[in-house]
Amino acid sequence: MIQDMLKSTLCRDAVVRSIMLSVAILFFCVAAMAAATGAITTDFNDTALSAGDYIWFSSSTQVIGVDNRSATIYARNASIRFEANGEPYVIPVPDSAVKFSPGTGTAEAVFDKGTWKVFAEPCCSSGGTFLGGVAFTVPAGGFPGGIKNIRWTADYSSDADGAILVWKWSAAVYIRFSEDYNALGIKPVDDDKTISPRDTDNAGTPRNFKDYLTSGAKGDGGTNYTGDYSRTENISLDTQEPLIARHGGPYGGVVGEAVQFMAVGDPTWTYEWTFGDGATGEGRAVSHTYQSDGVYRVLLTVGNAQEKKASTATRAVIAPAARK
Repeated sequence: MIQDMLKSTLCRDAVVRSIMLSVAILFFCVAAMAAATGAITTDFNDTALSAGDYIWFSSSTQVIGVDNRSATIYARNASIRFEANGEPYVIPVPDSAVKFSPGTGTAEAVFDKGTWKVFAEPCCSSGGTFLGGVAFTVPAGGFPGGIKNIRWTADYSSDADGAILVWKWSAAVYIRFSEDYNALGIKPVDDDKTISPRDTDNAGTPRNFKDYLTSGAKGDGGTNYTGDYSRTENISLDTQEPLIARHGGPYGGVVGEAVQFMAVGDPTWTYEWTFGDGATGEGRAVSHTYQSDGVYRVLLTVGNAQEKKASTATRAVIAPAARK
């Protein structure tokens, strides 16, 4: 029955599409594995919040191990969760990309197509760099003071080896705010000496709305424009994928026609295939033509620069060539 199915061009095309979909899913899983999840829980102060007030949640980071080299830190899938007046709240936080570049002398935070983009120097800020933020409007009925266990979680990753993310977050309350995040005038860094703009406000301060600050959440008003920070959390951001062999199979084909084999993994790894009929191949993407029908055991072995190896097996189902 399998042989008859594989004789059909339509079925073979479906098999190829299925294989390509499996490879795409595996690529997504590899990317997801490269991220490290951070989570910090803290409490609000005792000040009640009025309906219509705006809570400005912001996070800040210092990055260790980057030294004076370029690096980008990514924050994805972030959310803030808490319960107030017996109701659960989940606030999605926009993604962020924080790019550190040596010698810029300036810093900037912009909101572009739903993502925070922050540009700063890697070594010269005397404090933190804005990592991301979100505004939330207090609903009808307001919030009581003393809300507990507000939890900010996010997936963090980096394109730089050896980077360690040191992050924290806070929240301040404003009686007036803007839904246009670029209108807020977010201060990108703490620095008040070497990086412009130069003042003593915390990174994440909405400079264009400072006059509308009030007490509540993690702040007491005055000049505490971001609120008091939570504890810090250190996260090691390893850019190296774990050495796991992913064959992308199973595979199917027809005698006399090339079968395309596609592994998933780091392009710097070595990839060695044995196709089950005595033939071998090398490379992440290879092709092989079988001369006889049958079910073949295909073995993939991957290796890295540290001379470590990992193997996995799949199968290739090969049907007879169609009769002419």
